[in-house]
Amino acid sequence: MRNILAICLICASFALSAQKFYATSSLFTMNASAETCKLFAKSANAVAAFDLVDGKFEHRINVDRMESINDSILSILQKDFFRIDSFPAIKLNAQVQDFVPLMADRDKYIVQLLGDIELNGIKRNIAFEGELQRRGIQVSIEYKLYIGLDQFKLKAPKDIAKCISPIMLIKGKAHLTDIIKD
Repeated sequence: MRNILAICLICASFALSAQKFYATSSLFTMNASAETCKLFAKSANAVAAFDLVDGKFEHRINVDRMESINDSILSILQKDFFRIDSFPAIKLNAQVQDFVPLMADRDKYIVQLLGDIELNGIKRNIAFEGELQRRGIQVSIEYKLYIGLDQFKLKAPKDIAKCISPIMLIKGKAHLTDIIKD
């Protein structure tokens, strides 16, 4: 019941006619580097959707299109770590469970999300926090979460094993635009 109330309050506070928002391009950054290496990868090639009616958020990141300052390590990661031939995307599906409006900005909320993430063909439940903001006909959502690589049976290739941390930081940022008018 609280979930439905929270979502209805978000909709009412946005006072928008739009209910579904989409982004064909969004930012996704991951950092799995150990202290000895500075390895992170990012992708602007991701698709996101947010439905204000039921509070569902989806983010699909195409791992095969990621970029890094170290292309040789990224190539090893994509081929041997993420196995992009079999699993070309990371999929995140979540639903708003609760939200807290920020006092300084009436169109900005801290949201609690609950859902699942699929990585390396393995799906795991996940809870994380994000920031939701309305900007005219756009809604943006930013989030960060930490995952244990062993949960997804990800094993670092020998060549770069010392560079990989057992915990990966994932950050996402999507600016979604209303493309379906009611």
